[in-house]
Amino acid sequence: MISFKSILLNSMWPRVLLLLILPTQLVAQQAASDTTKNEIVILSPFRVNSTNDRGYGVLNTVGATRINVALKDVPQSITVINSEFLKDLGGDELMNAAKYVSGVTAAGAPNTGQMTLRGWNTQGATYRDGLFDPIFQNGGSAIDMSSYDRVEFIKGPSGTLYGGHTTGGIINLVSKVPQPTRRTTIRATAGDFGYFRTDLDTTGAVDQEKKLLYRLVVGYQDAENMQGLVNDRFQITPSLSYSPTKETSFLFRYSYQHPKNSGNSFHWFADKDYKVSTFLPKDKPLTELDDLRDNEIHTFDFDAIQGFNLGDSRWDMRLKARYNDVWAFWRVYSWGESLYKFLDREGNVIGTTQNIAFSDPRWVDMLIGRTFQERKIRVHESNINYDLTGQFNLGPTSHKALTYLNLINHEDYGSGILWDYPAIRLYNRVYYPNPKAVATNQRVGYKNSADLNSFAFGVQDNISILHGRVIGVVGTRYDRVKSAALNALTNVPTRSIVEAWSQRLGLVGKPVENVSLFYNYAETFTAIPGLNTQDGLNTPWKNQVGSTNEIGVKLELFASKLISTFSYFDQELNNARITTEVRPDKVTGGLIGVIEQRGVAKTKGYEIDFVATPTENIALLGGYGDVTSSTELGPTQRAVPIGANYRFWGKYTFTRGSIKGAYAGLGFEHTAKRDMAGNGLGMLPAYDSWDGLVGYRRGKWDAQVNIYNLTDANFASIAVAKFLMYGGDSRKIRVTLTRVF
Repeated sequence: MISFKSILLNSMWPRVLLLLILPTQLVAQQAASDTTKNEIVILSPFRVNSTNDRGYGVLNTVGATRINVALKDVPQSITVINSEFLKDLGGDELMNAAKYVSGVTAAGAPNTGQMTLRGWNTQGATYRDGLFDPIFQNGGSAIDMSSYDRVEFIKGPSGTLYGGHTTGGIINLVSKVPQPTRRTTIRATAGDFGYFRTDLDTTGAVDQEKKLLYRLVVGYQDAENMQGLVNDRFQITPSLSYSPTKETSFLFRYSYQHPKNSGNSFHWFADKDYKVSTFLPKDKPLTELDDLRDNEIHTFDFDAIQGFNLGDSRWDMRLKARYNDVWAFWRVYSWGESLYKFLDREGNVIGTTQNIAFSDPRWVDMLIGRTFQERKIRVHESNINYDLTGQFNLGPTSHKALTYLNLINHEDYGSGILWDYPAIRLYNRVYYPNPKAVATNQRVGYKNSADLNSFAFGVQDNISILHGRVIGVVGTRYDRVKSAALNALTNVPTRSIVEAWSQRLGLVGKPVENVSLFYNYAETFTAIPGLNTQDGLNTPWKNQVGSTNEIGVKLELFASKLISTFSYFDQELNNARITTEVRPDKVTGGLIGVIEQRGVAKTKGYEIDFVATPTENIALLGGYGDVTSSTELGPTQRAVPIGANYRFWGKYTFTRGSIKGAYAGLGFEHTAKRDMAGNGLGMLPAYDSWDGLVGYRRGKWDAQVNIYNLTDANFASIAVAKFLMYGGDSRKIRVTLTRVF
């Protein structure tokens, strides 16, 4: 295995970085006298400032182009959730806020962060400040939101900027950074299900010149989910920024995150007719009470930015380096559909969920078989990115050009132990305090290691004419991914080299001020290393290539009091892997799908997102979408809502009178029916859910009460498989007290 130390000391990376940094310094020194003489002060194009936000309204994005650009100038649908909306929705769980964005739906077990975006499954917010993070790999614990300022939902392929990712788009977290004004916020939250949380966020300047700034964000959570299983988190993120000159800045950040939660606390399943067992209680899981996913993540970040002027042009360079050390431990219980056995009054097995319906009068109980496994996983990843951006004029055209280089080394080690485990009775559940004492037939489930090295180079140019009335975007990116894996049980190595080009072409036209019409064609890819061992031929997997054609209109009206995007999109994924056959699994006895790369998977539809601040009292946010999804064999993709989906949130703040400072909010979400397993045979019913908020802010104090699932509706929210489903949380109440110093 290649170590991170060997990468830094023995590879070409230091020489590459030296070649990148030295020209930066030489050119900056050459331009320094011009900068001093003209006293030009320009904010970094790589960071976005929230001071211009109005309520929930956001005017700029940094993730959609890797540089700070007005949303109305980007030919792509982008929705940004800012800190104000995160705070109003509770602030700790991304999905509480993300569900109000069109095209976003939960797709995995609670606390995993997994969701669908425009009909495509994504692991969640896997990008932070424009770089890929392995936090959601091999453990799937929801990221703690306390150290982030905003979230960008960049819809559709963005392969020219981010390389391989899901066709639905990416979710980019934007970190909190040190600020020159001293400010400290302390927050404490308590609620049902044993919920307690406290947060600290303090920032300011160390020196009088405000060149050295600090920020410290700490979050601690001691909680349980509605089944009484662990849902704890701890994170601490100190950061320092240093700006020796107006044109030069450095940022150092360390982050430690330790989420502990239950990932498999499911409680529902479906019968042969795909009817969901909503008659069963949601607070009693079919797993054991020690079900656990325990992650520890250490992240080190270093950013260096240098800006300078050459004549009438502006240039900025940025070096971003990140190192992640991720440790994950799983203790999970697994099932197969054939293990869900119906019993009659004499205790005889009369069938399974494959051939018995809940309406069958013969059954009185069920016996559900399980296996027990523990996994240990370690991930090391180094990620280095170098950006060069220029703003200049060529004849009648104005340019915002970007070129960049990205290098990643990823090491992954994993092992797992598997046991047979006693079945559980549906109506007489016994939970074992020491599961290993009753587990039998211990065996090694898997033992793997993998290395991945990737190189990418890309360019993109935003070209405007007619004083910005017409903007064209063109870009291309080349990726080369080299991977090697070893199955230590069979001693079989797998090696692959994947190469791919991604293209982009976009156009923005502004017929009138603050109205933008746009078209976007963009590509991405998914590299699939290894072989297809199910086809009997060990055929190498092909790259999956995703693309989108999108048209739309963006509005920024009434002095930015109304910001809205409407878009129609047609997306497809070539070489899609789809299930062509279902057969029994020799290990669990359940059913598994035989996967082949056949044909094209497609999603198409339209979406509307908006934020509005019609008066100083009112803040509104909402979205509407209608998506269709299909594979080559016809069925929709799993967890994708089919049909109309709409959601709306509104908040009113009293700004005068005896209750000045009081505020109240109400949100509604309608999610359409979703395919249970991606086979087109069964659908989760549509559901409605309400959230509420009341609060009072006076001076530096703020008290708020959040109520989730206000009406305590009973609905199936997620189906990972036909035999593994989760109901939406019962009504939850959170009380938060905040003090600002």
